[in-house]
Amino acid sequence: MPPVVGDETIVHKYAKLYLLPQNQQGFDEDATSGVTTALGAGGGVLAEVSVAAAEINGLAMETGDELYWYLPIAALNGFDLTRDIHAQVFFESKKTGATAGVDFTFVAKGIALGQVLSDAKVSPDGTITFAAAASASPGILCATEQAALQVAGELSADKMVMFAVTLADDGDAAADDIVLLWVELTGTAQICDSSGIPQRT
Repeated sequence: MPPVVGDETIVHKYAKLYLLPQNQQGFDEDATSGVTTALGAGGGVLAEVSVAAAEINGLAMETGDELYWYLPIAALNGFDLTRDIHAQVFFESKKTGATAGVDFTFVAKGIALGQVLSDAKVSPDGTITFAAAASASPGILCATEQAALQVAGELSADKMVMFAVTLADDGDAAADDIVLLWVELTGTAQICDSSGIPQRT
């Protein structure tokens, strides 16, 4: 007998969401000067990666710098929120030679309708402290491990979700040598709605 939707023997599809530093909401703009400033700790700024010919930028960070995003929970419509979500941080190092000891942390926090807004890092629903990452040389794409947020079932009743990434330690790199490129979220795709009606094929 072929497996039916909901059968534990079928292979689950995956949902993906990418959090880019260029799309962050953790900044403010001065009404007079137009200068943007980070609302989180530190002063991370958009900067070109070390390979100029790549023509791309990311967020140059140093130890303690934070970056925040918020999304309506509908942005996670493709995710089965009864299951866990995994995160992975992608970055580049500008340091000459190898870089070691790069530590990121990442949190997620759901906000229900009528709930007071607060810092995502205060009583988060899920937290990841990634193992130290490294870079063999400047100008290469690097990433942390992929790790679980432990948020299965935590966000289902919320209307908004907040995320924050922190460079907890830039290792042996100098200030602003670590350039955040994106955070990738991976979860199990929601194949059926709560009534069992298939949502995708």
